[in-house]
Amino acid sequence: MLAHWSAPYRPHWKMWSWPCETSFWEVYEAKDLEGLPPIGILYANPNAHYVLDMAALEMLPDLKMVVTPSTGNTHIDMLALREAGVELRSLLDDRPALEEIRASSEFTFLLIMNALRRLDKMLLSGEWKRDEESLRGHELYEAMIGLVGHGRIGKNVERWCREFGAGVYWYDPYDDARDNIYQCSIPWQFSNCHVVVLCCSLTAETRGSITGQMVYRMRPNATLINTARGELLADDVCDALRKRQDVTAWFDVLPGEASGGPEQAYLELPNVHVTPHIAGTTFESQEKAARIAMQLAGRWLSAYSKSPA
Repeated sequence: MLAHWSAPYRPHWKMWSWPCETSFWEVYEAKDLEGLPPIGILYANPNAHYVLDMAALEMLPDLKMVVTPSTGNTHIDMLALREAGVELRSLLDDRPALEEIRASSEFTFLLIMNALRRLDKMLLSGEWKRDEESLRGHELYEAMIGLVGHGRIGKNVERWCREFGAGVYWYDPYDDARDNIYQCSIPWQFSNCHVVVLCCSLTAETRGSITGQMVYRMRPNATLINTARGELLADDVCDALRKRQDVTAWFDVLPGEASGGPEQAYLELPNVHVTPHIAGTTFESQEKAARIAMQLAGRWLSAYSKSPA
């Protein structure tokens, strides 16, 4: 069976044992799929500018399995995949190995520190401490940090923030520690915390769950950080940020990334700072993600080859 690695980061393939013959080149547009050989396994590109939908799958008639070196799947049409009888594997299928990937957690923590110390204003001012009033920031010590999501990234960020003496409050209905005194509702976090971080998974329940009304209720000069998925934001969040100019947003993800490009309205707001979905972009984390993806493909292929025809 042939496989194709379409993600931009090519792992050190000589270091690991690929489960089958594999070709390499980046695929960013759906039309590029037409040039692929008859592959059975596709290592999907999480940063592609298209969604792997039914139209894309029709270009890959021999496809049996898709593996994505990511936790999110907004670049994949799950219904189309099921209808086509194509299986999916992601980093979520190897939780122990996933715990060793820290890049997104570190990047989220970096954005918290940057938001409190206003590093962006310092860099953009181009001055040497002439306007100290506008450059003065806050300590993480005793700051109130809200986490919407308490999984791998949320727990890492909570631990690091507490080491600096911050108060951390989180919400996650799927966390076993539901009686934890630090678990607080999402509306409470938006009304009380200096920084609110979105670090939860995108599901049918969480899609559009962060609303403009929550942003309106944020305390003065608060910060909203999103390193999860842009689709967590409801349609009215952009307008709320436009009206609440004192609220700063740091977004590593935006709605519509995989389907036609990120929502331009956010890019036009002076209080919204956008990074191009790079939270997980380190050599170490991408190498680990690639290795997990290869191992998942290998396990699937081993089971597939043993199954009756």
